[in-house]
Amino acid sequence: GSVASTQTKIMAPAAGGTFQISGSSSTPVDIFFTLPAALGPNLGIGTWTGLSNTSNSSDSATALTVSAGPPTRTLGPSGKLHVWVGATLTTSGAAAGSYAVPVVLTVVYN
Repeated sequence: GSVASTQTKIMAPAAGGTFQISGSSSTPVDIFFTLPAALGPNLGIGTWTGLSNTSNSSDSATALTVSAGPPTRTLGPSGKLHVWVGATLTTSGAAAGSYAVPVVLTVVYN
């Protein structure tokens, strides 16, 4: 989405990045995130938030802490887990343009 050159904008997890984890039914997994601190010069990324659900619906998803220790979740009966992440973006005299940085999700199957 668009942001003004000086603004704080919250990107809710349901409108942010999405991941799908697949494996064997009912398998517990630890989820590790590698999160950037900035999107570019004068584009700081603050608080990260997340949701998870065994069905592909953020409406009934459970809150997921993405910035502290690896949360453990269990894959659903279909062997799937859906994850959504969002964050707070604070701009301070940022230049107009398109910005992108990777958000890395690493899964350890238990």
